[in-house]
Parts: sequence; structure tokens; C-alpha cells
Amino acid sequence: MIEKKKNRNQLRILLFVFILIIFAAIFTPFIAPDKSYFANQQHPELAYLPMGSEVMFLIKDSKVELPFYKKLIWGVQPNSEMISIDFYQIKDENIIIRTYKEGEIKSIPWASNNIKIKKIKFWFGTDRMGRDVLSRILWGARISLLVGLISTLFSIILGVFMGILGGFYGGWIDKVVMFFVTVLWSIPSILIAMAMSFALGKGFTPVFLAIGFTLWMDVARIVRGQVLSIKQEDYINGLKALGFSNRYILIHSVLPSLGGIITILAASNLSTALLLESGLSFLGIGIQPPMVSWGAMIQEYFGHLLLPTFYLALIPGICLTLIILLTMLLGNTLRDILDVKSI
Repeated sequence: MIEKKKNRNQLRILLFVFILIIFAAIFTPFIAPDKSYFANQQHPELAYLPMGSEVMFLIKDSKVELPFYKKLIWGVQPNSEMISIDFYQIKDENIIIRTYKEGEIKSIPWASNNIKIKKIKFWFGTDRMGRDVLSRILWGARISLLVGLISTLFSIILGVFMGILGGFYGGWIDKVVMFFVTVLWSIPSILIAMAMSFALGKGFTPVFLAIGFTLWMDVARIVRGQVLSIKQEDYINGLKALGFSNRYILIHSVLPSLGGIITILAASNLSTALLLESGLSFLGIGIQPPMVSWGAMIQEYFGHLLLPTFYLALIPGICLTLIILLTMLLGNTLRDILDVKSI
């Protein structure tokens, strides 16, 4: 009893943290300091700024407004000119600025250009293109979670369908399903995902299809075992004796009995999907620019691990490790609470 209460408290904490991460991922375009498409606003003169650096910008805003849903999905296409400066002075109707590093002096009309001066802090520094690392980390979380959730949903739907098909109907159908499960299960997941990526091409859709196809075998195998056990129950035999169709029995009796198993498998597959997505992006066959991926960020800067800019590879690596650990703990806690011993 005490152990179950402890597990429930742990589950509440894990779910709270996970929901916070999901919330941050959904509203990334509004939370991230760089609100451009995929945090891709480039300032080459600000390359490799250290963490916590603060730079002053002159911003000439063109006041182009986008609908809320477009901002939420894609972010905001940069509609303003941002010039990094280290000095400015207002003189009559002009503003005199000195550009950052280059030291070029410019005079710009002040009143008619919607000009404002703003200081921006780069909490995690900037990368080689002068892009804000914190914003790219947030966008990386969004892309990774989106790929992970969609591929997990795909694998669960396919795996549950195949598992029920084999377990409930048996016979040659079961043999065919288990043949594919056995053959594909013997191949390492990353190799299947790589082969699928090469076959389907690079990009967002091929990646989640490749990962989803990689993960369905475990789901099918476990669901099949559960269905074989469930269909031996007396109430299933009773429903058959009363003349209920197989479709009715599957939808109203078998599927509800699989709810706990499916929930745990979804949490387990999500952690694997996140790892596979990062692995494919690290190898250059996953998410492609301008989209952001933690795996691609690690690949781009892993050579900096012994340099002062080591954090460019370390931060996405830590984020990836923590979110995978979180989803694994979530799955294990759910398994303990639901008292499922077959996974």
C-alpha cells in the first residue's frame, strides 16, 4: 500500500514535468527569444558568443502581422531588420549607431522607420552562425517530441492491429504476423530506421514513418500474448456463445482490457523514438535544416567538446538524456502502478 502511494506521487511529479515540457514545446514560438522560423535568425558577427552575453540591437520593424495559428505552428518570419550595435546616439531626427565588431558608423532616420533599441541576452550563447542557442534548444525539443509522439502513435496503432489480428484469429494469420515480427525483431532498430530513411528519403515525414515502422514489433508481440490470454477467459467464451460477432468482442471487450499494456508500451516507445530520431539526425539522414534537431546540433558541434564552446554539444546532449530518462521513468512507474508483470 505504501509502495503504491509512493509510485502514485512519483507519477504525479513525472506527469507534471512532462506536461510542462509539452507546454513549452507547443508554445515555443512565443517562449523562445528568437521568434523566427525554427530560430534561424542569423547574425554572423555574433558567432560563438559565450553563455549569458548581452547585445544591443537596433530593430526596424515592418509591422507585418500573422494569424495566431501560423505563429503557433511555424513561428514568425523575420519581418524586421536587426542590426547589432555597441553604441547609439539620437541626434535631431536621426539615430547614429556603431555596428557591433565592425565599428561602422551609420546615421538612420529615427521617426519614420519604426525603430527601437533593444538589449537581448543570449542565455546559452550563440552558435557559429550567430543564432540563439536557447531558442534552438526549445525548437529542437518541439521537433523531437513531435516526431516521437507521431511515430509512437503510428507504432502503437500498427502493433496493436497486428497483435490482435494474430492473437485473436490464430491459424495461418498468426503464423504470418509472427514471421514478420521475428524477422524484423532480429534486426537492430537503428539499422531498420536507417534502411527506411534511405528508402523514403530525408525529412520530417520519412523520419516518423521509419521510426514508427521500427517500433511496432514489440507492441505486436506483447499485445498478441495478452490477446491469447484474454480470449481464453470465460466471459469471452460466453459472448461467443451468445452470438456476438468477433468485431463486437474485439472492440468492447478485448481492446479495453489492453488499455494498461498499451499505455506502458506508448511510454516505452516514446523514449526509444526520441533516441532513434536523434540518432538519425546525428547521422545526417533525419530531420533536415532549417528544422532543428538535438541530434543534428550534437553532430555539428561534438568536435567542440574540448574547446571553450563545448556547451554547444553538451546542452542538447543533456536535454536529450533528461527527456529520455523522464519517459523511461514514466513508463516504469506506470507499469508498477498498473501491476503489469508481462512487460
